[in-house]
Amino acid sequence: MVNLLELENFINKEIESYSELEYYLVQKKNALINSDLEQLKNIDTSIRETFDKIKRLAEQRLVLTGDKKIYDFLFDLKNDINKKRILSKSNKLKNKAKSIKKLDFINTELLKHSMKMVEGTVDVIVSAFKPQVSSYNNLGRKNDVKSSISLSSIVEDA
Repeated sequence: MVNLLELENFINKEIESYSELEYYLVQKKNALINSDLEQLKNIDTSIRETFDKIKRLAEQRLVLTGDKKIYDFLFDLKNDINKKRILSKSNKLKNKAKSIKKLDFINTELLKHSMKMVEGTVDVIVSAFKPQVSSYNNLGRKNDVKSSISLSSIVEDA
């Protein structure tokens, strides 16, 4: 039989880890808005570490509950005072997960927006140089454009 206090401790650890992940996602959102690439790199490392910790805790909890989800596991138990407390914490965990999902969506949209901005900037730069690039051949010499009127006998090289 599973010790309910042990299960409650696992859920508490998961809530704590989810709160940590939520914190890092808020920091990531701010780093994306401020275009702070160094901070973004550090935050992404912390997010991966926290996610790995959450994954390990979830696996341990499943072993503890016999591969049952918390609700299924608690449903099988008799009415116990701890059951309501654990259900409440489980709901808190679920709400944290929803909040994290929303923050992740926001961050994904910010990344997409940033990529569009970068693509737009690159397009402007490329289009500014495009006319000049087409004026020269692969040897770096100016393409010979024959004109019916010659104003000078000087031929330009790049």
